[in-house]
Amino acid sequence: MDAPSGIPMSDSFACYSATFELPAGVFAPQDVYRIGSPSGRAWDLLATPTRPTEDGRSTLTVVVHCRADEPGNAAGSRDVA
Repeated sequence: MDAPSGIPMSDSFACYSATFELPAGVFAPQDVYRIGSPSGRAWDLLATPTRPTEDGRSTLTVVVHCRADEPGNAAGSRDVA
C-alpha cells in the first residue's frame, strides 16, 4: 500500500491518496468500500481501480481530503498531528 500526499485546499486540510494492492487473481470494481481501523472506526470510501502492479495484481485507489486534525484523531492514533 502507498499513501502519497496531495495538495490540500488550505493549511486547515490534509489531502492524500491510498493505493491498495489486491491479492493475485482478485479484481474489485469501482465501488464504495468500508475501510476500518483497529480502534473500530470505519469510513466509507469510493475506491477506483488503478494501474496494476508490475507483477499484474490489481489495485484500488482512494483520495482523502479532510480537516488536518482529523486523520489521527478519527483513527484513534496519537502519532499523527
